Amino acid sequence: MPLPLVFPTVFPTLAALGWTDFFQEQYDALGDESLRPMRVAIEHKDRFTLVGQSQGGDAHLTGLLLQNANRDGRRPAVGDWVAQADSGLIVHLFDRKSAFIRINSRGKPQVISSNIDLVIVLTSCNAEFNVRRIERYLSAIGQSGAQSAVVLTKIDLCENYEKYRDALHEICGDTPVFPVATPLATGLSELQSMLHKGRTISLVGSSGVGKSTLANALLGHELFETAEIRESDAKGRHTTTRRELAVLTGDRGIIIDTPGMRELHLGANKEGLDNAFADIQKLAASCQFRDCHHLKEPNCAVRGAVEEERLRNFHALVADGDRAKEYTKRAGKKLQRGSTRGRKR
Repeated sequence: MPLPLVFPTVFPTLAALGWTDFFQEQYDALGDESLRPMRVAIEHKDRFTLVGQSQGGDAHLTGLLLQNANRDGRRPAVGDWVAQADSGLIVHLFDRKSAFIRINSRGKPQVISSNIDLVIVLTSCNAEFNVRRIERYLSAIGQSGAQSAVVLTKIDLCENYEKYRDALHEICGDTPVFPVATPLATGLSELQSMLHKGRTISLVGSSGVGKSTLANALLGHELFETAEIRESDAKGRHTTTRRELAVLTGDRGIIIDTPGMRELHLGANKEGLDNAFADIQKLAASCQFRDCHHLKEPNCAVRGAVEEERLRNFHALVADGDRAKEYTKRAGKKLQRGSTRGRKR
């Protein structure tokens, strides 16, 4: 198979790609050593770019997996581990240990990246900055199974970046905040300390906040295309048009760059709300009613103690989560774990 452009000349080991006992146990259960464990680096419309130990290239799903994907949405995403047969076809999708998921306008879940250990939200010191948007990202990360961090970019272009940093600290709780100026390498050493062998980091945020620029800086070379934002409104161009996984040199882990998101319906569950709204969750323990929705219930400990816009965003995320649950209910079952092993093809 041809060498994927997103990988160095020498392929990494499975461990360097993020392979752990969690996936090894699933592989052993298949009972077929001819199958090759591969990780999805790029998701195309009709195929997937894979990388594994000593090999990589493009592959297609078997007919049955494709049928299942069309029916229930269980389709490989960037970061997934799959099993590839000697025929070159993908025959099995391994269960995920984590997944960053957004909800589209129809209430359907969409996997942005999977099997990630850390999701870094990027926001910049300009008109793009929006703490309500960061809250929504933190909620999604909280329910993804990954850890969260926030990077404040373009601090070199702002006279008083501290006001942005302080606003983030007010909502981020235990989530670390890293101010950076990528062209000057300011703050990059702190981020580098979070990288290590086998760890997968996904970068998310709006267009123009510097995701690809930061990814290139961490990689040490220009892999992802970048472009300047519009000066008139600080909005960025969609230079990243697809989710893409790349391996950092020196066994420093894996990075996934993602396009900017125009639609940001992320839903919420308890873990997500704990990550983004720890203050509200703590106050809720003092509400008169255990199932208080913090709307019109008497003796609510949350209303009045929390900023109105923050509480409104909390309610919006809960509503997004309800829509996602309704979609799953209409589908009749949760996303299936599909495999064609043991079946006629």
